[in-house]
Amino acid sequence: MLNRSNVGVFFNKTKGQLESLISQFKERDDYESLIFQKGSAKYFSNAALREILQKENFKLQKTQIITIANQKGGVGKTSTILSQARNLSDIGYKVLVIDTDSQSNTTKSLLGEKGQHSLFDVFDNKKDILDIRKNIRENLDLITANSDCSRIDLILSDSTFTYNPATLIRDLVNDLDYDFILIDTNPSFSSINIACIASSDRVICPVPLVEWEIDGVEQVSKVVQGINSRLKTDIHLDFLITKFAKNETTAYEEISKLKELDGNLLNTLIPEASAFRKAQKSGRLENRGKAYKETLRLTREIVQKSTENN
Repeated sequence: MLNRSNVGVFFNKTKGQLESLISQFKERDDYESLIFQKGSAKYFSNAALREILQKENFKLQKTQIITIANQKGGVGKTSTILSQARNLSDIGYKVLVIDTDSQSNTTKSLLGEKGQHSLFDVFDNKKDILDIRKNIRENLDLITANSDCSRIDLILSDSTFTYNPATLIRDLVNDLDYDFILIDTNPSFSSINIACIASSDRVICPVPLVEWEIDGVEQVSKVVQGINSRLKTDIHLDFLITKFAKNETTAYEEISKLKELDGNLLNTLIPEASAFRKAQKSGRLENRGKAYKETLRLTREIVQKSTENN
């Protein structure tokens, strides 16, 4: 669920337009369960938000797999995963997060500890993917990670393990009922990362405007281009500016460099904020403040692009 103010941010509605949305529900018998008062704020339930998503043409025709990737650590991958998983599930989408990083930062943030199992156990034929799925909250599930993820590449490189990189992850989740599947990767171009990217509809590459190197970002672009060329896939690459500060005189100059690469530069600029560091420890980003609202705008942009490419 989302409060009225945040519904306005995500759907880009004025106060008057929000009132119009609310009025559409007022004559219904189930109005109080769809839109209700909680303290001093008015909230839209997940059921109400799902109806609005359909009316606003934000309904997905198929599951969207999005991989968050950058060969460098500390760029905002985990923060991006956490914020978007929370926002998408709050809006009413069913979301699965898959953590493939042996450092397990996403798992620890959402679960409070490393997972007992990981994709390694699935590929090693010890577990079904449903056995290692954890429910985090309404509309949000997690495939956990632990240190065994560092051994996944050993299985993928075994000559007896045959697979198609473009379908490896899709085959695992094919029968699962989700709107969005978000994949967190380790900072490398390992075999499992290539398979995650190859199975994706979209790759988001977070680019912090502090100590970033264009060479590293170019590599992500080249990898996606290479996969599309070799495997005949149509993966969309988006660059996401993170740790943005308006007062940095070189910021816009650096952003212009990204526009020259083969990929799409997202409009949303995610600021440098202590809220993201706190969220990584607690697993929750407070639903107020500038940082949160920017993540909501990013969610809207992701959803728009996903519905356009359905």
